[in-house]
Amino acid sequence: MFEKIKERYQKYYITDAQLERYVELSVISREQADEIKELEKITGGGAPKSWISVALPHGVEVTICGR
Repeated sequence: MFEKIKERYQKYYITDAQLERYVELSVISREQADEIKELEKITGGGAPKSWISVALPHGVEVTICGR
């Protein structure tokens, strides 16, 4: 299960809060969670999107999403 969680975390499918929940449920150990958090995340899958907000004249605000 550790390897599966590690892979999903790297792809942004699992958040830090969800990782902590796995520790609370004794699915993985604290040491394993710490090891996972130290890994570099990779792009793809559920990677967060970049958001840019721009305020235009007359009170109009535009938010642009990119990857």
